[in-house]
Amino acid sequence: MGKKCLICQQVKPKVDFYYYKKQRIHASYCKPCYKTKSRYRKYNTNEESILKLLKSQKNKCCICWKDIAEKFVVDHNHSTHEIRGLLCVNCNSGLGKFGDRIDLLSKAIVFLYERGSYGNKEKTS
Repeated sequence: MGKKCLICQQVKPKVDFYYYKKQRIHASYCKPCYKTKSRYRKYNTNEESILKLLKSQKNKCCICWKDIAEKFVVDHNHSTHEIRGLLCVNCNSGLGKFGDRIDLLSKAIVFLYERGSYGNKEKTS
């Protein structure tokens, strides 16, 4: 016997819903819908707003301009939770590894200029 998700309105097997042992009930939303709902709640937004932002970015990462229509990360200020933009996984990870510290990112840029980069090689005169 299945259960109907309140968001997507599809009837799915109960294993597709989280189970709360203490209350002995299954969640009202299926796992994919639950993840989507909780994903945006911490940014005080919804999926519609995120898709609107994605469209305004022309489905591109704000940093590298890679197509992110299928997979993207909501980049945000960790203090205020304000959304800064949508990024590809690599660019978001890069910022995270540097702790969003502009001073460290600036030093990394200088390092690459001085020691060489395997990326886009711009010739300097």
